[in-house]
Amino acid sequence: MTQLKTIREHMAVVGSDGGPVGTVDGVEVDRIKLTRTGNPAGHEGYHHYLAADLVAGVEGDTVRLNTTAASAMVYMDESEGADRSVNAVTRREEEETEAMASYGEEDAG
Repeated sequence: MTQLKTIREHMAVVGSDGGPVGTVDGVEVDRIKLTRTGNPAGHEGYHHYLAADLVAGVEGDTVRLNTTAASAMVYMDESEGADRSVNAVTRREEEETEAMASYGEEDAG
């Protein structure tokens, strides 16, 4: 949580692999709010949020995550309000279930 206090607006957010994730728009309690610009297709116009526990460190004007940029995309949350963590977990579980199902289908064929 202490690291969140050092995160400022317009800082770059990168994955553990150095890949770009987004730009900080602000910090809200226990998560980082990213700007709306640079979102993937279909997600334009939405703020995305990253949980504080994904932050590995702050180096200069860069927030470095403890996961790769690609993995961070899976953990992003678009929801606002108190139920955000439940929505993120539910969506993540659904994506993992779908991935496992398609993996099983590839092995069977």
